[in-house]
Amino acid sequence: MRNNNIKSRVLVVDDNPKNIQILANHLRDDNYEVEYASSGKNAVTMVEKEEFDLILLDVMMPGIDGFETCKRIKNIESKKHIPIIFVTAKTDVDSLALGFDYGGVDYITKPYKADELLLRVSTHIELKKARDLLNYHKTYLEKREAHFIEQINLKNSELKKQARDFEYIIGAQSEIIKLFSEVYNSSLNKISTPVNILKLQNLDEKSTDLVNSIETLLRSNSKTAEFLINNQNLFTKKEKVLKIVSFSPERIVAEFIGEQASLLRTRNISIKTEFDSNIQVNGDKNLMNQVIKGLIINALKNSINDSEITIKITNLKEGSSLTISDQGVGFPKEYILYPYKPVYNDQTKDYGLGLFMAKYISDLHNFEIKIGNNPDRGAFVRIAFPG
Repeated sequence: MRNNNIKSRVLVVDDNPKNIQILANHLRDDNYEVEYASSGKNAVTMVEKEEFDLILLDVMMPGIDGFETCKRIKNIESKKHIPIIFVTAKTDVDSLALGFDYGGVDYITKPYKADELLLRVSTHIELKKARDLLNYHKTYLEKREAHFIEQINLKNSELKKQARDFEYIIGAQSEIIKLFSEVYNSSLNKISTPVNILKLQNLDEKSTDLVNSIETLLRSNSKTAEFLINNQNLFTKKEKVLKIVSFSPERIVAEFIGEQASLLRTRNISIKTEFDSNIQVNGDKNLMNQVIKGLIINALKNSINDSEITIKITNLKEGSSLTISDQGVGFPKEYILYPYKPVYNDQTKDYGLGLFMAKYISDLHNFEIKIGNNPDRGAFVRIAFPG
């Protein structure tokens, strides 16, 4: 016996009330909810209005017979999934085949056994529930897919608009850089000559300090202007300017040590190297040459005399890394709070654009760059190269 809390609904269709009563008693004893129709026409009307889990349909009925009734029910789009079992005295092959052709899922021959009837009813109801659950999840997934596609299309539209806006901004930025260059060079020519003339004059201390401040400001702005102009293509064209090749970070470091040998001796600064062998990185060699040497220069500039700079090139599980560590004063607080943001430095008289560019170029390559201060003293910069 079945003990389900939610009863399955079965429609019994037969023109003989006695047959209906017998079927209904068996089904109710097995915890089914039973409805009945005494004709095919009434059965179709009931199916249109109500929900059933299965239909037991007599074949031989006056008016429209069981086969025609089955056909009409299957033509109702929302109800065609209801399993129909024919109850028939006909056992000839042609009659059985006709029942399946019209959409029946099974048949029971009269006289039938109650256990066989209930087993077939239970089997087809469970199959229907499984199909209904599958269709529910299918419909749910289709709706979710449609929702995600809609969201993706919206995002794509937004990205296309942002790309158009970005192209406009980049174009405007390029024009601004050109205009800045023209205006600045014109202003520099007009100001530098009077400044040089003033320097030749016998000025008092206050005036001399003022002229020196103007000259320092001109040099600083000149460096900034030169930086922007030299890197104009990098800012406006971005990854389009990258020329990816395989290069050796170790060789770039070795070149730098050779180029700066005199300065290193003068300040008695040693460079300690720890290199894993045969490390190659894919990237724009010229730009990364600028980045690596620029970072070492930054470490050298901020190191005290008689100290050491350590450069490590290490194999990682996925890729490799380059770490430059010095024993200087460390990064100022504003650098740690806002990494790579250009901040004017009164001591060096510049905006720290070298570190900003290191971050910018690393991002173009999808390299990860990290800065920080060492626990004892000094600072470090680390670039992670993916494999």
